[in-house]
Amino acid sequence: MEITGSGSNSSPKFVTKSVTFTGATGLGEIGPVPIFNLTGSAHIKKITAWCETAVEGATATISLGVTGVTTLWIGATTATSLIANEFWQDATPTTTNEALSTAMIDELISTSIIVTVGTADVTAGLVHFTAEYEPTSVGGTLVAA
Repeated sequence: MEITGSGSNSSPKFVTKSVTFTGATGLGEIGPVPIFNLTGSAHIKKITAWCETAVEGATATISLGVTGVTTLWIGATTATSLIANEFWQDATPTTTNEALSTAMIDELISTSIIVTVGTADVTAGLVHFTAEYEPTSVGGTLVAA
């Protein structure tokens, strides 16, 4: 990709990752779950999280953000609130069909995207993440972690 002084010849790019939570290190144990690794910086045009299989984990909470700002997109959410066939885009998910939240669009980032698990391990569930982005630095890339 080439970025010139008067703008960029890039078009939006897409990256996806599916996370099967198991409670293991990096897959639902308390702490960060890597979703997308970032090199350089990027404009996240849109990010979505779709729950294919209900998330489980007693009193577990999860949030979606970046390293250093773990709630950039979604604040602490009771993990078991995420049911099958539901989009996760706020801390109180309630429906399987809804308009894309304005919180899920147009963020400039310079660190990797993570889910942060808190209070207890997330022991089950399958969530698919998709990000549409444009690099904002030379060599800027976003890849599945």
